[in-house]
Amino acid sequence: IRDRNASEQSDLAINSFVTLTFATEISDTNADYDTSNSTFTAPVTGKYHFDVSIRVKNMATEDSATYYYWILSTSNRSYYNLSSVNELGSGSASFTFSGSALVDMDASDTASVSIIMGGTSGSSPSDISVDSYWSGHLVC
Repeated sequence: IRDRNASEQSDLAINSFVTLTFATEISDTNADYDTSNSTFTAPVTGKYHFDVSIRVKNMATEDSATYYYWILSTSNRSYYNLSSVNELGSGSASFTFSGSALVDMDASDTASVSIIMGGTSGSSPSDISVDSYWSGHLVC
């Protein structure tokens, strides 16, 4: 699969997990990805490699967010990628968070991607750019 945002996902909720809405399929050979809920369902048991790239725009900085992390959640476990942002300075900035994971999945297990903007008491919500994507394939 390879999917990207169909439109900008604006004003992330602060200190809450937000499921990313990757609603534009670039490729999906077996129709294993559901754009209505942004969830991949494994067609067979095996090891799957996933890549995640999330471009956050209008990042809450300085007295607002101190970290962002994305989560690749599967039926068996979750995989986290944490980034500290407390050195960005004032105003707003953009940054791309990316990573990958080799995931053990059984047939019919599901996977989805979420993000959280945390450690904040401010009210400066961030946006997810249409440049964001995730992709995956069966390795073995």
